[in-house]
Order: sequence, then structure tokens, then C-alpha cells
Amino acid sequence: DTEGCEHTWRKFHGHCYRYFTRRHTWEDAEKDCREHSGHLASIHSLAEQNFIRGGLFITSYSGLSHDNTWIGLNDRTVEDDFQWTDKMDLQYENWRENQPDNFFAGGEDCVVMISHESGKWNDFSATYFSYQAPFPLPNLLFL
Repeated sequence: DTEGCEHTWRKFHGHCYRYFTRRHTWEDAEKDCREHSGHLASIHSLAEQNFIRGGLFITSYSGLSHDNTWIGLNDRTVEDDFQWTDKMDLQYENWRENQPDNFFAGGEDCVVMISHESGKWNDFSATYFSYQAPFPLPNLLFL
């Protein structure tokens, strides 16, 4: 469903989502989303997880995506206290086995969704990955 969303965007539960294939650090990806009045994707249910992963799989199958994509979950403020960039409560989790682990000495404060592992989440350092950003549906008066 794309009603109310711009071309190349997909709608889910009142938000428009778009997968960006360009690679950014986590900070730059979030900044890019904010410049469009949104945030990196926050995931609050299995249905939303499947919607986002489905878009990644389609994009991946077409050869346009990368295996890992940023989501808005992070523990940049307080270690091991994961928060969404849109300030929504953490209601759903889909961590890869033994994650989060803060493995690298420099820290792993940002989270990626791994498309080839059923969309499982992994904490990671804020290096370069593609990302997905949801934006609230615009008020129809402004279309």
C-alpha cells in the first residue's frame, strides 16, 4: 500500500517507509532522516519487523541493497540501555543469538538488521551501512 506516500515509499501503520541504498554512518543516516522530518526505523512488533525485513529482502533480491541496514535502536547515551531515536518505548526485540555484546573495544552503540539472518538485530559500531527511514504520513491538506 502506498496511498499517501511519495513514489518509491511504502506505507505501514500510518508511516511511509523508504529504503536508502546509499551507505552512511549511523549518525549521518539519522541526520538524513531528520532532515526529512523522520528517524531511522523503530520496530515495535513482529508485523512491523516483517514489513521492514520484507522490503529489505525485495531490495536485496534486486541487487540494490546491502546485507546490513541501520535501524534507530542505540545505546549511545547509556551503555546497555537501548533506546529508539524517535523516543518510542522498546516493546519488541529481535536480537541475534548472544547479542547485544558490545564486542569491539571502540564500542558497538548502534544496531543493524541483518537481512540474511531473518532480520535479526546486532549491535555494531557506527560505520557505513544502508538504512531505512519511516516518515509520518503527511496531512492530506499538504499533499
